[in-house]
Amino acid sequence: MNLRSKKVNRSSFALIIVLLLFLFQSYYFVFTTGAGVAPDENYHLSVSTIHNKNPYPFVYNTDESYIYGDLENTPFLYHSINGGLINLNFYKLPLIIYLRLFSPIIGLFSLLTLYKITKLVIQDGLLSVIPGILLTHTLMFTMISGVVSYDNLTILFSLQSIYFLLKFMEKYNLKYFLLLIIFVCLGSLTKASFLPLAVLISLVFLVYTIYTKKYKDLPKFRFEFNKKFNIILFIIASLTLISLVYLYIGNFLKFGNYLPTCDQVLSHDICYNRNGVYNRDYNLINNRPPEFTPQPIYTSFKEWTVLYTKSLFGLLTHKMMFFFKYSLAPFIVVSCLSFIGMLKSKLSYNKYLISTLFIFTGYVFIAFIYNYLDYVEKGKWIATQGRYILPVLPLLYVLIVYYLKQINLSRKYQTALVFILTLSCFLLSFLYYISEKPSIVDLDWDMVSDQNHPYSNFMD
Repeated sequence: MNLRSKKVNRSSFALIIVLLLFLFQSYYFVFTTGAGVAPDENYHLSVSTIHNKNPYPFVYNTDESYIYGDLENTPFLYHSINGGLINLNFYKLPLIIYLRLFSPIIGLFSLLTLYKITKLVIQDGLLSVIPGILLTHTLMFTMISGVVSYDNLTILFSLQSIYFLLKFMEKYNLKYFLLLIIFVCLGSLTKASFLPLAVLISLVFLVYTIYTKKYKDLPKFRFEFNKKFNIILFIIASLTLISLVYLYIGNFLKFGNYLPTCDQVLSHDICYNRNGVYNRDYNLINNRPPEFTPQPIYTSFKEWTVLYTKSLFGLLTHKMMFFFKYSLAPFIVVSCLSFIGMLKSKLSYNKYLISTLFIFTGYVFIAFIYNYLDYVEKGKWIATQGRYILPVLPLLYVLIVYYLKQINLSRKYQTALVFILTLSCFLLSFLYYISEKPSIVDLDWDMVSDQNHPYSNFMD
């Protein structure tokens, strides 16, 4: 066996181990997390059943749906897919368990896409496994991948969009251009918070195309339509783009806002009395103490960073906040090694590195500004949850591994690092959570098996 085959086998084996550990952890959350524990899971289950009862894939605001706010003019893809999947629940499994079963599969594809992104950036199979280890170690990602949440699909579409952006920069052909359009549109149709990422990806695309003068090659794309696969991709890209325009441009023309607030679509009374989020926000804004003075932006950023870190490497749910500070140890060690590699490396132009750095920092900056302005308006931190940057957090791990590679560790030490990192992350994060989690977050099987419970068998 030659050296290249050994490298491939070693990296493939490491990747399989990481994926199996991820599936074990995420399916643990599938079968043990109580109903009403995971963030917004009850909302996603209820809206999915509403989509199931409406003409696929559209849903309309009704008296039944008012409690969930405006559903007619919001991104619909995740709930629409779930609505279709409910029809395939032939064995009448409890709805909460049935829909959860698909979440780890989505997370698995996210990890595989992250591996492909890292391998493209650093050109090293074994080290490319490390971002997947760190993402699996990010406990909130693993939990989200075991419950019903549109964050799963958003993360996957984010990584797919970034991957095809980088592949387009590498190959510059019609296929990757169309795939980029498709996944950016799909992400935007899944969750509105994907839109800032779509803008950042578009900026990278435009700057790269203009800087390298590749725009001169765009007319040549018409010659690539002789391939059937490209024709199929063009049709899909056109449909997703039309759906995107219909939703967001349509909203802007009707309401003057790409994502209208509840009271722009429904009456204030309906929103206030039926929708809990609108009620909370309205009361916070109108009852903010007049003496309230926002903290300086620098102090706020430190506080925001702590809140996001705890709710990423720990868990922030409706019933608990779990965080084990020593779970950050593997991440800190790898970051320190990466910093040493950064000091050793020479400044050089790397289009993939610059692109991932811009997208990550840009998205985090937008997330902070959004939360800070919300804090100023309402007088307290609201929705400061680390899961909101999960679509781009993997890029930070890619950047860490890029500079880690600059240390030029031998293959033996790379293997040892991957092994120790995998073991320590599993022990300090997931296993520690199992040993310490409160009983209030456990799943009540008697409840979800009850035919009268809303998350039991879907019979209608």
